[in-house]
Amino acid sequence: MEYDDEFRRTTQDAYERELDRMERAGRPLTKQEASFLYAVHSALLLGNYGLAERMLSTYRGKRPRHWVSDWLARPAPEDVTVAGLRTVLADIKLKK
Repeated sequence: MEYDDEFRRTTQDAYERELDRMERAGRPLTKQEASFLYAVHSALLLGNYGLAERMLSTYRGKRPRHWVSDWLARPAPEDVTVAGLRTVLADIKLKK
């Protein structure tokens, strides 16, 4: 599916704000936070910005959770860090 540049940029920016918020917390990610970030990250890597946007808005309580609960419940790898995800996000932005 094709997404316009504005939608991609808006979704990437929302994801980056989540990374910033979790980084400012100054503690390791909880399992739920890591699963959430990794799921959004995976959707962005696949180019599925619609799914990424739904996960971001669901996590903040703007949509019913059942819309993306399967994705958000998947465990993330043990070594997921905000810094690592931020590095890959920079690569995603360069490709588009």
